Amino acid sequence: MKYYTKYLLILIALLTCTCLAQAPESTYLLKGSKNNSPFNNKVIEEDTTFYTGNVLLKDISWDIENFTKIIGIFDKYAIRKKILIPGNGKFNSYNPLIVESSNKMFFSSFNSNAGPGGEDILFSENKNGNWDEPKGLFNLNTLSNEAPLFYSKENETLYIYANYASSQGNGDIFKAVKKADNYYNVESLPAPVNTRFFESDAFLANDSVMFFSSDRPRGIGDFHPKGVKFENSFWGNTDLYICLKKHGKWNEVINLGEVINTPLTERTPFLSEDGNILFFSSNGQPLSKGLDVYYSLKLNPNSWTEWSEPANIGSVVNTEA
Repeated sequence: MKYYTKYLLILIALLTCTCLAQAPESTYLLKGSKNNSPFNNKVIEEDTTFYTGNVLLKDISWDIENFTKIIGIFDKYAIRKKILIPGNGKFNSYNPLIVESSNKMFFSSFNSNAGPGGEDILFSENKNGNWDEPKGLFNLNTLSNEAPLFYSKENETLYIYANYASSQGNGDIFKAVKKADNYYNVESLPAPVNTRFFESDAFLANDSVMFFSSDRPRGIGDFHPKGVKFENSFWGNTDLYICLKKHGKWNEVINLGEVINTPLTERTPFLSEDGNILFFSSNGQPLSKGLDVYYSLKLNPNSWTEWSEPANIGSVVNTEA
């Protein structure tokens, strides 16, 4: 199973450890935090800081023999740059979601002045090469927690995590369709995606395949809900799943299996554009130092449970934090 590429796009959240791979001839975006980034040597009082970079991979063959050789390439060729968002620097900001077609970036911020409180969704627009001061999406934000997950160009749809009063459990995945300037109609995704447990990290590989994370029982390992301390963290035992849409409805949920999932935490899935490489974060894979970013090859095009052993993406991305 081979394909060749020149550029790999990676998207990493230093707080949520998100990872992304996209099309050739693009840069990757390091999703960062306010002032506690390990790449940041100075305390920035006024601006939110994100990090970008580029990795050049020349004619890499993504067969299983070469798979583990990629780690050193990231360390060797990574180039880091900064993106500054004016203001909001006093607050933890993370999980940016860039919409290239509109020069807009959505991101999460905790207890920011631009939102009502808790974890809110903010956005900034790039005007003449500079990002403007962030604003809140007030009809999406509440005193509880909301975060952007995925953007679809179709009907300008934003998939979000929220813990609204209408949530079935400990936070759900919602679909927010834009109806006016910065105003969205919101609806909860139905079962079997959302349950009375925690669901988040929606990523749509296409119109009929959605990845997400959940702490629902009967995953890999014992049930440990997110938010309750377990193994020195509050992440719980979350697994990665896919849900398949059939006849216009989300109906079949599949656990990605014990090669990807562990009795600890797996979050933030991303599937490469060709469908061959899964990126995700985990603190349960061997030698994890917190929620590290991993990647794995899809071994069978007709199966969602057959994957190569995950490889740690390396120190250019993962840190001791």
